Amino acid sequence: MAWLGRDLQRFGEVIGREMPSAITGRPTEACVGPIEYGDRAAIRQAIANFQTALEGINVEEAFLTAVAPASTAYDGVNEYYASEKEYVFALAEALRQEYLEIHQAGLLLQVDDAVLANMYDHLVQQSPERYREWAQLRVDALNHALRGIPEARVRYHVCFGSWHVPHQADAPLEEIVSFIVQVRAGAYSIEAANPRHEHEWRVWQGGRLPKGRILIPGVITHHTITVVPVNHRR
Repeated sequence: MAWLGRDLQRFGEVIGREMPSAITGRPTEACVGPIEYGDRAAIRQAIANFQTALEGINVEEAFLTAVAPASTAYDGVNEYYASEKEYVFALAEALRQEYLEIHQAGLLLQVDDAVLANMYDHLVQQSPERYREWAQLRVDALNHALRGIPEARVRYHVCFGSWHVPHQADAPLEEIVSFIVQVRAGAYSIEAANPRHEHEWRVWQGGRLPKGRILIPGVITHHTITVVPVNHRR
């Protein structure tokens, strides 16, 4: 589980209780042929179910989520495409088909991306440049997948601070914000509801948010794990 960074080594016992799959692992996906979207029946049924649920309800706007390229097969192995770029863009092109289904149904598209932030600590142990290369490729692929969809109909959700584990290795928002704001979305939702990130509102001072785009307000989580130094324990 590379996306947990050094927290997995530091707090393996705690993480094992809260997220057992992080310890036991799971089979690695391997790409051995061309990536295609396949049958659209599932996404169309999900959209139809959602629209039925909305009937008779007064809502300002409704959104449906879909995964970002960075959070798709992020621990997979490419055994087919000639390069990492070709592999990631093939994923993005397949995901585009789902994005279009949601958009064409008249719903807002929310692209969910946990791994863009969560791979930070793992990759910067190799080098900061390695993370920047990894992230830039996936942001470029996401924008490729979003082409033609109006920014106002897209929201981008990045989460890296809400699950119930220690967050000593979370990415600083300052280090990833330049990638977030490149995404062609009208609104950004950044989920970082723990004390590790409580000061990071300052990142938005000085005009970091592109003109015409908004930040979606959120809530503080009902639960957080606090790491207390040994000499501060009572």
